[in-house]
Amino acid sequence: MDDNKVTKILHWPKPSSIAELRTFLGFITYYSSFIKDFAKLCQPFYKLLHKNTPFNWSEACQENFIKFKQLVTQAPILGKPKLDQVQ
Repeated sequence: MDDNKVTKILHWPKPSSIAELRTFLGFITYYSSFIKDFAKLCQPFYKLLHKNTPFNWSEACQENFIKFKQLVTQAPILGKPKLDQVQ
């Protein structure tokens, strides 16, 4: 990933409205298949999207927001295929 993009992601401000939260969720959903327990980590965010629920950014939201930013900006470790072990 480009260093400029990593910096922008790491400095992404915390969402202060449902629209901003949806923007962030749309971004991280692209990487959902690479993030273990993605749905579990999103639960605090999804609770904020319910109708007639006030937008109260909790500690769980903040912790998971930071965790997602770290997970998305870390380079995944990919190994070369071991062709001699393929059957």
